[in-house]
Amino acid sequence: MTNRSPAFLHKLDVRRHAVFNLTIFFAVLTILIVATFLVPGAKDSGLWLTFLAVLGGGNLVLMLLIFLPSLVRGGTYRVIIQDDSLRVESPSKLFGESFEISLPMILRLVIRKHYDSVDRHEIHSRDGQIIVLDKTYSGKRHLPAPKLFETIRQLHPEIPVEVIKE
Repeated sequence: MTNRSPAFLHKLDVRRHAVFNLTIFFAVLTILIVATFLVPGAKDSGLWLTFLAVLGGGNLVLMLLIFLPSLVRGGTYRVIIQDDSLRVESPSKLFGESFEISLPMILRLVIRKHYDSVDRHEIHSRDGQIIVLDKTYSGKRHLPAPKLFETIRQLHPEIPVEVIKE
């Protein structure tokens, strides 16, 4: 029997995510190029032009390598808790791996609190598997892992949450 409405649902359009990031990048690059012509002496400065070419060109290549596949393929990144199961559907490695785990198979939830960076959220299964939810750049930014853990705990209060300070 299928539960009609999920206990947790998070969706993100991968193509929209890529367009947003590329738009921000090109806006910043455009501002830097315009500033080059507006600031007196900037376009005559070999150091500034070298900086702009290396930084702008290098980041352009990097941004296209990261986001072009998502822009072309598209898809939807989904995290669903339904029918006592957690399922992550990821159309891109940028968001991490796809997986599915039955909630009763979860041994514990782990939050690794980092003093100088973003916390990491892990699911430890009874068979020894460790699933790192937000190990990718986009995963850290877009998966509401605290809300996901809260929902899992509401459905299965017997699953402990372990907080590790690193």
